[in-house]
Amino acid sequence: MTAELRPDEQLLWTGGPDPARRFSHHDAYLIPVTVLWLGFMITWTIGVNVTPAPVPLRVLGPVMLVLGGVPLLGRFWWKQRLKRGVQYALTDRRAIMMTRRAVREVPLGGHPVRRRMSRDGTHLTVEFGDRTFRRRGTIAAPPNSGLEWDHGAHGPVAFYDVADMTGLESALQRAGR
Repeated sequence: MTAELRPDEQLLWTGGPDPARRFSHHDAYLIPVTVLWLGFMITWTIGVNVTPAPVPLRVLGPVMLVLGGVPLLGRFWWKQRLKRGVQYALTDRRAIMMTRRAVREVPLGGHPVRRRMSRDGTHLTVEFGDRTFRRRGTIAAPPNSGLEWDHGAHGPVAFYDVADMTGLESALQRAGR
């Protein structure tokens, strides 16, 4: 992490996301939508196999079941895997997010900083700068949902699901002075 520091820059805090933290606020709509999708696809698969239907329609059901199962179940495994390859750093000038593929940063001055505590009060998420999920004209997956491929290489610079809340809050206060 010290290799990312600039001359006369002071490192205030380092950490990472808690890989055991699986759920986020996006799950309030992602889980019901994927359950409805799977319910529809199960009904579809049973329906085309009970009645005479063309082979492409019979194959479509199981394929769509697999595609619907990834957002419902597979994304939690993927989210945990992505989190293990992420490091966060807060300096007196920048917020730095390092993934396996990219290093992203945002200067602290002049950008909004949003804090969100988990419902159970054990983890903190801090977003720096613009909140948009857009990437080159398309809407990307919600950040920290397990549906993104790179844990924030294209979304906002953010520290997701940090268990060291007091250390991060203290560093944010020191950086804000």
